[in-house]
Amino acid sequence: MKIIYNNIIPFKGFAAINLFGILFVRNDCKSQVSDRMINHESIHTA
Repeated sequence: MKIIYNNIIPFKGFAAINLFGILFVRNDCKSQVSDRMINHESIHTA
């Protein structure tokens, strides 16, 4: 799964969002990305 860190998507208040198999993570939430989160989002993609 491709992970993109940025300040636009997702909006403030959210750590990450999965859109079309790409995981968008806020720059200030990089430390929250774990194997568990990646697995959770991979299930959504499937």
